Amino acid sequence: MSKNFTKVSGMIVIVICIISLLTACVLDEVSQEVQWLNYPDQIAEGAEFEVQGEYITINSGEEIVEIILHIKEVTTQKSIYNSKIVIPNSSQNFTFSNIMLDEINDTLYFEIQLIISGNLVQKIDTASDPAFVSNWHSHIVTTYFNPETLTGDPASGTWGNDLTKENPYFFALPYRDFYYYVWNRTTGEKELKRQDYYGITDVKNRWIEIYYPATGEYCYAQWEDVGPWNYYDPYYVFSSEDDRPYAEIGIDMGWNAKYGYRETNLAGLDISPQAMKYLNNDVLGKIIVNWRFVSYDQVPDGPWLNKISVTNADPEILNLQTQTLRTLQN
Repeated sequence: MSKNFTKVSGMIVIVICIISLLTACVLDEVSQEVQWLNYPDQIAEGAEFEVQGEYITINSGEEIVEIILHIKEVTTQKSIYNSKIVIPNSSQNFTFSNIMLDEINDTLYFEIQLIISGNLVQKIDTASDPAFVSNWHSHIVTTYFNPETLTGDPASGTWGNDLTKENPYFFALPYRDFYYYVWNRTTGEKELKRQDYYGITDVKNRWIEIYYPATGEYCYAQWEDVGPWNYYDPYYVFSSEDDRPYAEIGIDMGWNAKYGYRETNLAGLDISPQAMKYLNNDVLGKIIVNWRFVSYDQVPDGPWLNKISVTNADPEILNLQTQTLRTLQN
């Protein structure tokens, strides 16, 4: 019995040691990390902004803690800005302030690296939610589209949304997320995957500011559909170099060939009737405007805030069937 007791005791000791080692490993994994606190979702050339994070540790010590911030282009992965701060090895918030960028040529994302005593401990980034460039897109032909069909039924947006239930101040730009199904060989079931050809996701409900020079009016609207003419023109939509809309070539080459190519009206932006009337002295028509992305906290009071759209895109609608996808027709 004494031998059995000794064996059991020995096994208990071994189990305790294993648990202690595993616990130590787990604690070591989470003992030092960084998290995001705040970063801009819109960036304008020449405007200062800051990025904030939090350093968390459960074991303060004498190690040297370095936090490096990189700002990178989405398409090229090129770092266009980097800065380093050194902080004491204790839990605290940190801020990279007075950041200012000139000649922004791409949508951007932020990356933070945590370096402890010269070793890379952690790296986090915002590549899945990049910052839009808030530069003006100038001299853009703009048309309008109704939230109802010719028969009076609610019109359905690209995201499977009922346009009559969205913010009546809405717009369409030529870009959308793509989804497709793949088979999971382990489970034998279909899984929905998202393919982000330009690194931009979840554009639905984003805000823009629209300026109509002819009347001097400003209007704000939310992104609720895709178009006009095209569903994939990211170089125009997200560029800060004033790239022109693909529709300006006059022919919509992206339209399904079996229907024949369409002649466009050169429009690069579609807005709701309410937005058009607000800008154009209560008249519906075709106008030329400037527009840029803005964040929600940059949107002033106005009728565009009476009903804010918050619904998400329907992935089932966004599966990758581009050969049958028709964009807005004008």
